[in-house]
Amino acid sequence: MLYETLMGEPPFAGSSPQVILARQSMERIPSIRLVRPNVPPAVEAAITRAIAKLPADRFATTLQFAEALVAAPAAPSPEAAARPVPSRPFRRRAAAGVAIGVLLLGGTLGGLRLRSRATATGALVPGRVVVGQLENRTGDSTLNDVGSMAADWITQGLQSTGLVDVIPSPTALQASRFVAQQAPAGRRGGGRDPIAALAQETGAGTVISGAFYRDATAIEFHVQVTAVNGSRPVGALDPVRGDLRAPGDAIVRLRDRVLGLLAVSLDERFTASRTESRPPTFEAYREFSQGLDAYVSNAYHEALPHFSRAFRLDSSFALALLYTALCHSNLEERAQADSVTKVLARFRDRLTDYDRDWLDYLRAQFDGDHERALRAIRRAAEIAPGSKAAYNVAYVALQTNRPREALHALQTLDPERGPMRGWFPYWDQLTDAWHREGDHAQELQAARRARQLFPDRLKAVEFEAEALAAMGRVSDLGALLDPLDTLGARDVRPGTVLTNVADELRTHGQFEQARRIADRAVHWFQRRPSPEAATEGHRAAYAGALDAAGRWREAEAIVRALDHDFPARGSYRGWLGVLAARRGDRPEAARISQWLASRRQPYQYGLPTLQRARIAALLGDRDRTVTLLQQAFDEGLAVPRHMDWNFESVFGYLPFQNLMKPRD
Repeated sequence: MLYETLMGEPPFAGSSPQVILARQSMERIPSIRLVRPNVPPAVEAAITRAIAKLPADRFATTLQFAEALVAAPAAPSPEAAARPVPSRPFRRRAAAGVAIGVLLLGGTLGGLRLRSRATATGALVPGRVVVGQLENRTGDSTLNDVGSMAADWITQGLQSTGLVDVIPSPTALQASRFVAQQAPAGRRGGGRDPIAALAQETGAGTVISGAFYRDATAIEFHVQVTAVNGSRPVGALDPVRGDLRAPGDAIVRLRDRVLGLLAVSLDERFTASRTESRPPTFEAYREFSQGLDAYVSNAYHEALPHFSRAFRLDSSFALALLYTALCHSNLEERAQADSVTKVLARFRDRLTDYDRDWLDYLRAQFDGDHERALRAIRRAAEIAPGSKAAYNVAYVALQTNRPREALHALQTLDPERGPMRGWFPYWDQLTDAWHREGDHAQELQAARRARQLFPDRLKAVEFEAEALAAMGRVSDLGALLDPLDTLGARDVRPGTVLTNVADELRTHGQFEQARRIADRAVHWFQRRPSPEAATEGHRAAYAGALDAAGRWREAEAIVRALDHDFPARGSYRGWLGVLAARRGDRPEAARISQWLASRRQPYQYGLPTLQRARIAALLGDRDRTVTLLQQAFDEGLAVPRHMDWNFESVFGYLPFQNLMKPRD
């Protein structure tokens, strides 16, 4: 009850009682301070300890819990910092009131004990397993991929049981890399214990680790399973030997022995879940491993040929096809990704449940069915809490205008640890979710943390500027945006940042400030050197800045030239229709709207229909505007945080407001 009082909701939810129980047993409770940063860390720590999963980790009595709350230092709010501080007896009386509440809730606290949940707090989950990369001690670096292959195959075996929360292979690889980089150079075992470090990076309470050796033409694996709390070994396997030239047989036996050991220590059903499938050939896995190295570094172009060659070397290696599709998808090469997933569907039975959920997620995304995609990626996140699947839950939740679900998913991840370490898009989703919730103070806090972590990212400046614009803090924008006037393009064009901030200001009624910022954006684009100014991207962004500044004739001239140069795009023709509607040319706007309606191209996801809705809004047809927007969403258009200023005529129209209302 105390947790729910602070958070406004219980820590666990699920599609069935079984899912809720699984989360209670294997996950940690969401961080209170991530949602309520004004809660003192000591209070959060006391509540977390009170509902710990293991009895030995809890307070011995509710009185001890109350004393911990009373001893917690207060965290003054910004307003309180400007007021005289009350005397300490007053604070102790207030804390004592909380303590009395705790004493009255003794039974309730007992009911909460099973609700511990894996989140970004840094605590380890005993039931979560990570398989580390097996260390190559053969002295032959060409065998490095054998360790990755063995770790991946053990991971897939664990996933196939459906009985344990196992860290997916890409996340485990990323974490292993980070731990290795943190180790002192040339000092094996120096610094932090690598097993404990891997556990801390992934949140896993159980670590499978080991090494392999060479003996003439034989290979020998040594593996142990460790419960990291107290570094207590669960057990060590007898060495597993096999033919060095074909290590697959030995890896299958190694996997089965790991499952057998876990069956004894954790759940006897592991032994019943062994499959008769075999790992890929070593040559195929070597290519896959090289692709995975590039993939976890977000080098998707580099990863693609390795995954493709891996599948050509072993046509039963379905996982290589899945990662081929993921690379194409991340590169926004939808046609290629769609084609690969259609082939992969024929090998569906060779994938683990987790990987099948990713396949279903991709197929739904390519079909423009966000609801189906959300259901699939939720299943993946339930199988592997704390994995990148949780990020994708947030991504699709925002596409369907569910900001609270997005926040809940993001709160299960630590942005500075595990799969989110160095992953800038996390902050894009987090600030977007807070913006949709209307909590711009939290949005601003997240944006500023993103700027601290990614000081070279201009997009992080945009996050902060949009939060300030939404809060009406126009006077604070100057110091933030002034440096952009002289900067060149980085991860995003400074002129585009200025244009987006101008749009945000206009959305919140700051028309004059919006015009001034848009004029600065136009000035930035006008000063770019000729080679850059000639690119399609620059020309389109420049036209957008002119559009935002109300210089529609100049914008139309550029868009018309773009439509001439890139007729297959179609989007420039639609833009011309919007500009025609804005200047009151109804016949031209209607003609282009009809052309957009007749256009049939794959992977448009409602964009032509969105442009038709803009035209209808500018022509004053409110009912048609809402109908077309609903159609665009049905066709796969992601719901934006708020509609652009072309829709100002329907901002106060109730059917439009109902359509755009968050769905949580």
